[in-house]
Amino acid sequence: MHERRGGEYEKWIRLDARGNKEGVNARFSIDREQLAFTVRPEMGEEDGFTVYPAPDRKILEKLRRNRTRTELWDDLPIELEYNMQ
Repeated sequence: MHERRGGEYEKWIRLDARGNKEGVNARFSIDREQLAFTVRPEMGEEDGFTVYPAPDRKILEKLRRNRTRTELWDDLPIELEYNMQ
């Protein structure tokens, strides 16, 4: 078991929000990461472990400006331009 302090675990715990369905087992676990799908580098997929201290400003701007998911989808940048200023 992992050490707890102040009601929190002393580690990052990732989860896969795609959830479970037939053929997909992504149950949340504190002890073992279980993602819905494996990363496929040959398809250009990456599994980044960067933890940013604040959200990307351009992403926040797009979330505020677009009113529907369709508008947002068509307007999201392909890459993050993370800026800490």
